[in-house]
Amino acid sequence: MSTPANPTHAGHDHAGQDHGWFAPIDAYCERVGQGLFAEPLNAVTNLAFVAGAVYLWFAAGKGAPPDARRVRSARTLAVLLLAIGLASGAFHTFANRLTAMLDSLSIVVFVTVFLVQATRSLLGWRFGGQLGVILAWLGASIGLAVLCPSLTCAYLPSVASAGLFGLVCWRTRRPIAKLFLLAAGVLVLSLALRSLDEPLCDLNPYGTHFLWHLCNAAALTLCGRALAKAMHQSAGEAGDKTSSSASADTGSPPRSSA
Repeated sequence: MSTPANPTHAGHDHAGQDHGWFAPIDAYCERVGQGLFAEPLNAVTNLAFVAGAVYLWFAAGKGAPPDARRVRSARTLAVLLLAIGLASGAFHTFANRLTAMLDSLSIVVFVTVFLVQATRSLLGWRFGGQLGVILAWLGASIGLAVLCPSLTCAYLPSVASAGLFGLVCWRTRRPIAKLFLLAAGVLVLSLALRSLDEPLCDLNPYGTHFLWHLCNAAALTLCGRALAKAMHQSAGEAGDKTSSSASADTGSPPRSSA
């Protein structure tokens, strides 16, 4: 359990402390030293991201349309989810500023790619609209991080994004709406658990950050699966339109997509 007297505790500067990339970080309740296995639960629960990535990879090929590009797009999120698990695992074992940066960067890349794919598949937006959404998300995330002393606030725009895509799908009667809305609900719980890590440290020396990992892995997997379904559906609709157009030209009845 971290204490203010710990010279490696995040947020405390001490004379002679190393401020380089490999400066040790003690930011979570479970860490009580600088050993490789000082955060066992925080480290091992990153396997949930790996499991989610494997699921998304193989699920992307099920019922896949002939357009392999959409399958590759869906699997891109699987690879990025794996990167989150690896980066976070590195941070909770080799806890220093370099691994902390990699941990944060992996999340930023995942959300950026997700927003690009979601706005294209669900809203039909292209570069201009996509860039605007990404800049708005980044601006809101950075602004909240500056205004709010807790890093948890910086994640609120990401939670809102999942909820908004869920509402968009609900209004357009898409079944995947429930996946996005469930993901948003899990992310709200996840943020609460992250916020309680230090306040509950005296009662629970393991903290609650490992539960944040489990909830995040579940939520991001839900978002990735919902988006894959959306891409498959849009590909199927495009195929139906092409088939109908070709049938109208030849005078033959369109093929069933069942």
